[in-house]
Amino acid sequence: MVQDFNTYPLKYSFESREVNGRVIRLFKVEAPYETLGNISISHFARLEYVVELIADLEQVLAGTLDTYPWGYDFCSYFSEADFTYIDDDLDECVRTIPTADIVQLLRDWLVYLQQ
Repeated sequence: MVQDFNTYPLKYSFESREVNGRVIRLFKVEAPYETLGNISISHFARLEYVVELIADLEQVLAGTLDTYPWGYDFCSYFSEADFTYIDDDLDECVRTIPTADIVQLLRDWLVYLQQ
């Protein structure tokens, strides 16, 4: 089942936490896209992966790539020019979100990580 949530604005915030003397940066995303927040605790918390993902998704937006599958342990994303499909293993539905919104989130995340 695909649930189309693209009528909701993507709202998110960034934060830093200290854990065992180490600063951990992450972001939280409001419902119905809260599963996107898990991106910040995956390998996409590393600068080089965020840069690479943004570049790949920008190619999808530009039409250079038709599709781009990506993700991490328990969540898969399938990006096309207009929409990205989110398949969270913990949920029983596939959600959609505009790909441009994910790219903007990742650009903002990159700026936050570079501070």
